[in-house]
Amino acid sequence: MCYYIGSELKNALRRRYVLCYVAGMIILCVLANLSMICFRTIYGMNDGAFGYNLIIFAEGVFAIPYYSSIFIADIVFGKDYPDPRIRDKATIGLSRTKLYLGKFAAALILSGLLLVIAVVGFIGITVLF
Repeated sequence: MCYYIGSELKNALRRRYVLCYVAGMIILCVLANLSMICFRTIYGMNDGAFGYNLIIFAEGVFAIPYYSSIFIADIVFGKDYPDPRIRDKATIGLSRTKLYLGKFAAALILSGLLLVIAVVGFIGITVLF
């Protein structure tokens, strides 16, 4: 099953959607930093202005992880659902339940990997600004 999870993860990472997803995360990080710069120019260097504006800005961004999970599921599952009739080197001896659990595990690993990329990207872009 580990071989199947690895092959599914490798197939998911080769898809063009992953690059679009990472580009979207980087664009969102740049926009967040630009909005903080705009808040500084509008409100000045008042104490608490940064925290208040960041919380208001974050309220609009809380919905993004929900939509993000839909994209990650589409990246992993794609157009083909696990078909037990398809037999290749990765699916030999796996039942339909194990195929779905393998896809689910690959989606969890991919989401963790994309989370790390998002955090590193956000910190890196923040340091640049």
